[in-house]
Amino acid sequence: MSPSLEEATAILLKNEEPAGFRMTTETLFKIVQNVLQHPGDEAFRRLKRSSKTFETKIAPAKGGVRFLRAVGFCEEGEGEEASLVLRAPEEARLLEAKAALKECVKQYALLQEERRRIENERAAEKLRLLREVSRNNSKQQNEEERERQQALLKRDREDFARQRDMNDLR
Repeated sequence: MSPSLEEATAILLKNEEPAGFRMTTETLFKIVQNVLQHPGDEAFRRLKRSSKTFETKIAPAKGGVRFLRAVGFCEEGEGEEASLVLRAPEEARLLEAKAALKECVKQYALLQEERRRIENERAAEKLRLLREVSRNNSKQQNEEERERQQALLKRDREDFARQRDMNDLR
């Protein structure tokens, strides 16, 4: 039994690297689009697992191969000849796959936006804490400096008083 498009897109959404997600979804979209435009051309319905495009754009992504299986692609061959083949393309299924990919991209954008929002909140909280620590350190340093200045002033007054007393004795 092949996976559903919902399962496949749910797994695609788990890709954390935006550039990789984009590259994979664009490639999958292009594959579906090509099959829709050329349903009788086997070249668009056969994907060699050993091809550079497959190895770099589909295989590394979570859910990439699962999505192709959900569209109807099946494993065929072994080793260097291993391929994913779409035997009888169903236009309705391909259109559904296109729509599912578009929705997946929208959901991914929302997830990325939410991740950025959370990251920004964490950064703002960290900055607030750092400023508070800095302010406390400044208060502490200011208090220490004030105490040091008072001690110097007291010593200067004592020295001045001693000098005045010595001048009075002469």
